[in-house]
Amino acid sequence: MRFHTEKMRAENQACFFIDNRLEKPLRLQKHLCLRDSSGGKLLDRQISYSDPVIVTKGNYCLIYNLGGLGFEINTMGDTIHKGDVKSNLLSGDINTRGEYAVLSETDGYLGKLTAFHTDNSQKYAYYFSDFYPSSVSINEEGTMAAVSGVSSKDGVLRSVLYVLDFTSAEPKAMLEFDDNLIYTVSFMDNGSIAVIGDSSAAIVKSNYSDKQTVSYDKLMLTAYDIDMYNGIALSLSRSGDGRSCNLLYLDKNGNAGEPITTDLKITSISIYGDRIGVLSGEELRTFYKNGNEGAKTNAGVDAKAICMESENSAYILGISEIRFTRF
Repeated sequence: MRFHTEKMRAENQACFFIDNRLEKPLRLQKHLCLRDSSGGKLLDRQISYSDPVIVTKGNYCLIYNLGGLGFEINTMGDTIHKGDVKSNLLSGDINTRGEYAVLSETDGYLGKLTAFHTDNSQKYAYYFSDFYPSSVSINEEGTMAAVSGVSSKDGVLRSVLYVLDFTSAEPKAMLEFDDNLIYTVSFMDNGSIAVIGDSSAAIVKSNYSDKQTVSYDKLMLTAYDIDMYNGIALSLSRSGDGRSCNLLYLDKNGNAGEPITTDLKITSISIYGDRIGVLSGEELRTFYKNGNEGAKTNAGVDAKAICMESENSAYILGISEIRFTRF
């Protein structure tokens, strides 16, 4: 399971329950504690990086120093590799097989992608000359990477999705997203790619030419979740203060459900099966994908994020602890 937020920071330590995947990068501070789904400690130690980011998939965990040079690969309880790059790290990702990729700055280009085998030898490199790379995802087979890039032209923001095949020196595909700042990209288990931006989201199909895009229609994105086995869920506020949020779901094939209208201020969202869980203030609520309301329960005054553990249970991240609840 996974906590999905890029903005969450713990004051003194971060503690995660790791069962399947943490698909979005999570920024940490000084201490990392990994627990399995039964609560047992898998890893509990200080982190020496100044701005550490963690990504987990399956039994593997990539931690890298954002804006620094160092990174490491962990399995459940052990650090199996420590490495570094020559210039500042921008992003990284790992798959359930332990293959991984990092983006970094590099002299003479706008950025560099480096992909690695499980033995930590380099399997592929690509240098960016037209767009600044910002986010990377490696597929489950370890054969391709999706990379978001950004630039501007005539005062218009331009974002692009690179699809890179590790057997080819040239991109397999490049898809442009005008006037949309891409926050993150992520491979789904069927080979399609989820793209989350500040003004729209999309599922790029596995032919890497067709895409299903949903515009936010000037609504404000307040939270999102990506589940590579399921799809993506978005919370879009109809007001400028983050309140009155609509929920929107796209499955991994790009099929969009009907928007779910709420009066909630949603700060965290999580998908599991047919349920979409949301955190609104001190309350955790669930909705069926067809729009029907599900359960609701108290999340606590210090609740910062949620992660659905099943259709009827969830973990709640508080300021100093993780709580489990059934509903």
